[in-house]
Amino acid sequence: MRQTHPGLCAVCHREPRGFGWFNRGFRIADRRRDTSRKFLCSLACQDICHGRTGMIDPTPNEVEAMTVGGQQGGEYLESMESPILPP
Repeated sequence: MRQTHPGLCAVCHREPRGFGWFNRGFRIADRRRDTSRKFLCSLACQDICHGRTGMIDPTPNEVEAMTVGGQQGGEYLESMESPILPP
């Protein structure tokens, strides 16, 4: 998992909400401890970060965006003269 901006969750790039991880194997004065630090937004993202199973639940805005985007995509496909998908 790549290091992201400290203001974003390392898994889903949402705003972090107090969850996180760092490698406790490094001493406090070791600079590698800071580079190993991951900011996370939820327990689900923490599970994903550690390789455990998990799936991120979409926010209400993301659900609405998926619904509207799906409708608009369907309308676009229906408006094409020769459809890409079979009827």
